[in-house]
Amino acid sequence: MASQMWPLSAIGLVFLILGANGQSPTVILDGLGTVVGKEMTTINGRTIHAFQGIPYGESTAGANRFKAPVPKQWSGTFDATNPGVPCIQPDFGILKQMRKESPNQFVSSRYETIGSEDCLTVQVYTPDLQHDQNLPVLVYYHGGGFLNGDESDFRPDHILDRDVILVVPHYRLGTLGYLSMQNDVIPGNAGLLDSVEALRWIQSHISKFGGDPNRVTVSGQSTGSTLSHYMLITPLTDGMLHRAIMMSGSTLTTLSYDRNPVKSARDIASFANCTGTDDEVSQCIFNLPAQTLIDAHINYYSVGGTGGIQPVISRPDEPEATKVVPDDPKVIVQSGNYKSVPILAGATRHDGMFYVNSLDLILNAANLVNNEFFIRKLLAREVLEFAGITDTTGSITDMLDHKYLSYVGTDQRGNYTALIPGLLDVNGNHSIISIFIIPSVLVPHN
Repeated sequence: MASQMWPLSAIGLVFLILGANGQSPTVILDGLGTVVGKEMTTINGRTIHAFQGIPYGESTAGANRFKAPVPKQWSGTFDATNPGVPCIQPDFGILKQMRKESPNQFVSSRYETIGSEDCLTVQVYTPDLQHDQNLPVLVYYHGGGFLNGDESDFRPDHILDRDVILVVPHYRLGTLGYLSMQNDVIPGNAGLLDSVEALRWIQSHISKFGGDPNRVTVSGQSTGSTLSHYMLITPLTDGMLHRAIMMSGSTLTTLSYDRNPVKSARDIASFANCTGTDDEVSQCIFNLPAQTLIDAHINYYSVGGTGGIQPVISRPDEPEATKVVPDDPKVIVQSGNYKSVPILAGATRHDGMFYVNSLDLILNAANLVNNEFFIRKLLAREVLEFAGITDTTGSITDMLDHKYLSYVGTDQRGNYTALIPGLLDVNGNHSIISIFIIPSVLVPHN
């Protein structure tokens, strides 16, 4: 971030470079300094103001690794004309090629990462800097399986044709964002705590961009939607958000949290030769180069590991200030102890490709793809289980079967290939089932 801070002696030159007519948008942030942005144009030609890469947290490297974010303190003038660096993550272009060449094996020496551990930034896009409007604020958390993604997933080109302010935060990902040994060295949930800190930043500063801190909507797609749901159920965001838009994700789905985080962490650590007691493994992981830790996770993933990169239930002795997931999300939903705000929920159809691909691997490994009895009689129930939904009465299974799989004729009902389009819809929409159907079963009705 230091490369974007300008010394006072250079301010005059900088403003000359940005435009001698003084048209570069600037905002003074209380307690910090001045951000200088740039103008952009929406798809319909509307001029908007973009402020990118504004730091809200200190670097997460070194002593700050795995810890709650430290609010960024800075002064002077900040160049906010370039997107923030992504949080360190696998380069999925490389990963896809490796899968094509060696589908059952990952080779760490050929593996690459992108991004940095110094990555906690927000991108703010606004149509109004005159402060004569209190515009609603949309916070978009990018998706990517808690493993990858950045601000480029959601740019302002279309949405800022409307009178709304868009904020897109970066948050820690993968093992560096969610690994947990359930101790003070590696407590877990760093990525969730980053997301909370971004909301705090918005509460403090969004009015300077023309936004209303009392009209904040959290949103996201896939795991960005899951993260938005976490923001609804955590007590740490009370008063910071007022609506939610959730697309293909919630805290109630299969991979919304790691149910055995210490085992996941130890299994990943073994690929980096970190062994011993929990304390010894924790210290070893803490001191690993980021590249080595990410390589260890990919090798763990290549042999079927799925944990280590999701939120965890905060341990009972976690300090209240960082106890972001105080209980099992299903228990929180059942208790009704979460924010009662308007929610708009839906699904992005092809988000289901991830689940269908994983389901296909499992069925092939178990030699069930061509088992007509299994496909015909048991597949719908197993799909629900895979999505983290236990159907004790059979009613959800019947609904799923009728709504998503009945398009094939009776003679094709045992044909797995014929059912793939329906399975794609099921898994793309599983978040809707978890958001609306599960709560209706779990939450007592008066």
